[in-house]
Formats: sequence, structure tokens, C-alpha cells
Amino acid sequence: MNWRSPKLIIFTTVFVDLLGFGIIIPILPVIAAQYPIPGLHVRGSVHGIGLSAGLMLSSFSLLQMLFAPFWGRLSDRHGRRPILLLSLAGSSVSYLIFAFSGSFWTLLGSRVLAGICCANISTAQAYISDLTSHKDRTAGMGLIGMAFGLGFALGPVLGGGATHFWAKLDPGAAAHMGPGLVAGAICGLNFLAAIFRLPESLPRELRGKVHFRRFASTREALANLRHPAIGPLIALFFLVTFAFANLEVSFSLYVRRVLGMDQEKVYGFFVFYGLIMAFAQGFLVRRAVRRIPEQMLMIPGIALLALGMFLLPFGAHVPFALATMCLMATGQGIANPCIMSLISRSATARTQGNVLGTSQSASSLARIVGPMFGGIVFDFGPAWPFWIAALVMAGAALWANFTRLRLRTVLQAAPMPMRSDSSTASTPSTSSTVQP
Repeated sequence: MNWRSPKLIIFTTVFVDLLGFGIIIPILPVIAAQYPIPGLHVRGSVHGIGLSAGLMLSSFSLLQMLFAPFWGRLSDRHGRRPILLLSLAGSSVSYLIFAFSGSFWTLLGSRVLAGICCANISTAQAYISDLTSHKDRTAGMGLIGMAFGLGFALGPVLGGGATHFWAKLDPGAAAHMGPGLVAGAICGLNFLAAIFRLPESLPRELRGKVHFRRFASTREALANLRHPAIGPLIALFFLVTFAFANLEVSFSLYVRRVLGMDQEKVYGFFVFYGLIMAFAQGFLVRRAVRRIPEQMLMIPGIALLALGMFLLPFGAHVPFALATMCLMATGQGIANPCIMSLISRSATARTQGNVLGTSQSASSLARIVGPMFGGIVFDFGPAWPFWIAALVMAGAALWANFTRLRLRTVLQAAPMPMRSDSSTASTPSTSSTVQP
């Protein structure tokens, strides 16, 4: 990728967003124990730690859900560039607050602000859609997915390294200070790069009108969900995200409690997962989609994810855990970009931000419910979050097959005209259905 390319800035934007997840998830048990919900449990007690950790993630996703359609619709009216710049600046501030937080409530506030700013993923996806043709859309979404995977992989590296360095520099510093400062600096640098290197991708004549009397358009979101192609795909995206969000809390707790790993080894597990996921999204999908349609490719991806989740609790040793993580990371790396490509290609050029904002709201809703559910269930038994997630993914695989058949019916009723390879996603479409 050319370092001067706008796509690199988008790649870095999504990468930095996921650094936050990669940093905070491995240290959630430590944060939950040191900064419990006031009045809920005694400091250092294992009781309620799952709930505390779940709330820390769920608050981030709640605000992301609320703001994703807002940023998406705002970018449809004013363009992608100003929205991305604003969100990058806010993200940098949120990490600084995180670094200097000294209580549960200030930590929670930092995650709330981060959720608002990291809702820019819908705008980033719309930016990629503006620059790619339908033929190249999955590869473009795979690029964003690769940024997800690398952010998720390098976040633990950054978090572990920064924590270790800061502990030597200031032995009395909180575990989250070093990671927060480093992440804030990286986000600030990306903001400066975007000022000079990120051009506008949405032509002025394609910018729609948005009425600001409402925070987000419930009517438009419901219209997207009722769409015969978009609705089933967003429902599928919700199921896949819920199952994985369920594990974002429980896996970190599982590694520490069941496998007996210390903090550095917990970071290592997440690095491994992120690298495998990045490889699947950035390499496997980009090649497999040339031979297999997305609506077919997403089904084995979901099946691999379900299999890994089901098997994980059966082996309480590191090699087995790594093998099941490989299955899960590969499955997620295949399924996510395929689903997002199909959602994007189901929308017209004028509604990309709106539709992708709705899909990200559904994803954020799953990330609100998933961590809370996983944390609470983990307090009852370490294996249950994984088995419940596997059951949900089995249902998602069946739903994916139904969605594939539904897309075929929609295409037969109202097929989308093919566009030339040189066309871009900013060219208006005459239909909102998915290409075969």
C-alpha cells in the first residue's frame, strides 16, 4: 500500500480504534479488581469481577451504537473527511483521560468518550466504499478487517510493553497509565497525518440532507432492517458480533483463572489471536473471494468460529487453547469482511453512510449485550460463556444459509445491473440489491 494513499489513513484510523480494545481487554481483570463498581464488591474479590469488566466494555459499545448512525448520516451530508478528523481528535483525548484516571467512574467516562469517537468505523467503511468498485468492495472491507486484526494483535503488545516500561519508570503508576499515554500519542499523530493526507472521498453532488431534530433516524434504521437483502445481513452481523463480544470479557478471565496465566501471557494470547485474524482477513479472504461468492464463503467462516468456541473449554492447557483460538480467529477473519461487503453492496451510493451506520449500531448493540452477558455467565461457570456462544454461532450458520437463499430470491426479483470495473462506489446505483 502506498504510504501517501488515503486508504492508509483509513487503515490507520481503524487500527488505532482497535488498539484501544487490544489494550483494555487483556487488563480488564486487573482493572475490574482494582477499580470495582462502588458498593458492588470488596476490592480484590473475584465476585462480580466479570460484571465490572463487562460494564467497562459495554459502556464503550453503548455510545458507539448511538453515535455510529449519527456520524454516518453526518458524513453523508458534510463528507467523510471532517467527521474522521473530529473523531480522531476526540479519541486522542479519551486515551489521555484513560491514562490519568484514578477511579472506576473516570475510567468509565474515558471509555464512554472513546465509544463516541470510535463510532467513526461507519464513516471509515463509507470512505472505502466511495473509493472502490463493487468488484473490489470485499477486498476493501478486508483491508479494514485487516486493520481490525492488527489493532487487536498489536494492542496487547503495546499495552504489555507500555505497562512494563512505565512500571520501571514510575513503580507507583497505575497499570493503565502507560498504555493510555502511548495510545493517545499514536492517535494524535494519526490525526495530524489525516489533516495533510486525507482528501474528501464523497463528491459534493452526492451529499444528502440530514435533519438534526433527532439524534439518529430510527425510521431510516427500521427501513434498513426491513429491506429484504440488508435486514437479514444486519441480523447475521448482530449474531456473529454478539457471540464474539461474549468472549471478549470471558476469555481474558478464563486464561487467568483456568489456565493460570500471568498478565504477560494473557497479552500473548491476544497477540496470537489478532495476528491469525489479520492473516485471514488480509490474505485468505482477498484470495478466496475470487473463486467463492461472499454469501457462500461466510458460512464456513461462521462454522469454524462455532467449532472453536465449543472446543475451547475442553482442554485446560496452552497448546489446546492456541489451537481453538486459531479456529476462532480464522472463522471470524473470514466471516466478518464477507458480511460487511454484502451489506455495503446492498446499499446505494447515497445511503452508504446510513446503511453502514445502522449495521455498526447493530454490532455495537451486540457489543453492549455480549460483554455483560459473558461477564455475568462467567461468574457462574468459566465454560458457559463459550458453550452459549457456540450455540449462538450454530444458529448463525443456519441463518447465514437462509440469508444466502434470500439473497438469491431478491436478485431474481430485482437484479442489480453490473457496473464496469473502473466505476467507484460513489457512482449512484439504480438498485439496492446485492450482486451475485
